[in-house]
Amino acid sequence: MTQHATSLSKMLTRRLLVACGVAFLVGILATNYIARDEYDELLDISLQAKANLLLPLLTLHPASTDKTQIFDTTLIDDLSLDEDEKAFFWLLNQQGNLAVVSSFMPLESFPELGKSHGFTTLHNFRFYTTKPDSSGNILYVGEPLTERNEAMRDGLIGTTVSMAMIVLIAFGVMRYAITQMQRSVMQLGNEISQKHEGNLTPIDDSQTFIEMAPAVKNLNRLLSRLDKAVEAERRFATTAAHELRTPLAVSLAHTQRLIAQSNQPQVLENASEIETSLKRLIHQVERLLQFSRAQSGIGTVEHRSDINLVIRLMFDEATRQTKTDNSFEIHPPEGAFDSSIDPDALAIILSNLLDNACKYSSGLHPVVLDARSPGVISISNDCDPLNDADLSAIRERFVRKSNALDGFGLGLSIVNTLCEQSGTALEIKSPRADSDRGFSVILTLPT
Repeated sequence: MTQHATSLSKMLTRRLLVACGVAFLVGILATNYIARDEYDELLDISLQAKANLLLPLLTLHPASTDKTQIFDTTLIDDLSLDEDEKAFFWLLNQQGNLAVVSSFMPLESFPELGKSHGFTTLHNFRFYTTKPDSSGNILYVGEPLTERNEAMRDGLIGTTVSMAMIVLIAFGVMRYAITQMQRSVMQLGNEISQKHEGNLTPIDDSQTFIEMAPAVKNLNRLLSRLDKAVEAERRFATTAAHELRTPLAVSLAHTQRLIAQSNQPQVLENASEIETSLKRLIHQVERLLQFSRAQSGIGTVEHRSDINLVIRLMFDEATRQTKTDNSFEIHPPEGAFDSSIDPDALAIILSNLLDNACKYSSGLHPVVLDARSPGVISISNDCDPLNDADLSAIRERFVRKSNALDGFGLGLSIVNTLCEQSGTALEIKSPRADSDRGFSVILTLPT
């Protein structure tokens, strides 16, 4: 089962959202609980103080035994309050009869209360019952919960808005920090992804986090060792190829001289075989030199140039130097086409592709060289179709389609390396688009 990679930014953002959401809810609930508890306690103290002050005041005006006295509370009521927000009271004498009633007294709140001392909540009112005084009088004071509920609702809204702003600001700051961290990590990842055998320069660790510095340091040390190993390999291939060219050329000249001077059939046959082998070795030396140049990173140049001249030259050279049993269908480019690919790199790419096309062409159809589309080069030959495994493997070094043919399998490896360096798109198809046989390579050059 394939496990997909997880985005660091998305993972941190999701967890940050969950953490901020939990903090928001916990903060709102805790603040609301504490504020309500403290506010209720404060108002209960106020209600109790009001009752304790009213009780001695009301007992100075004893009621008659036959009717209840209505106490005018205009002087102690807040005239700015609505009727459903004003406090009220009633006084019971020692016989339990209603003695004094406040001028504002909602009928539905007449006591279903007992005579127990303390606070009671009933019918959306908050009541306080005093202890009996020395004469046995008991005072009931009540106030509606409307003001309390409104105050708590307004407080809850204000707290919610404040907490939401705090959480949003905190989330924004932390999201910005995550973005900065993600940018640094992505920059480091992109720089690492650009490393290959042609680019083993040290990674810039000046913008990395301290926690990542040891890993970058070790990676730079590894890149330095790889660079030295690749440079040693490249230097050996270049030196060996250069050192072999002269003795091989001298040996070939002596062999050709022997062929020219000898008239013995057996000697001529042996010398011809030696000549063929020496030509193959010289060809492979040239491939080693091309491979060394490809490894050194010659794919692109700073200034663009017309590469159609190179394409025409390579097409003409292919028809002159290949075997006589290969026929060609050539469609040269027209006009000019500027590209940033190095002309030498393009010549090496086309040389290898043309060599492979001529080498592996086995059918009756000609080798087709088509560059009519600007910036697109198609080279195809007739042969048995390749399977998917062969198509994937032939790009690698030292891989050949057939062991019966000469070469070390460097051709397409060199082409693949130079295409990657220059930004050239390399598309390999087998069979060809218009047939059930053949092999074709399509190059799309960079602009």
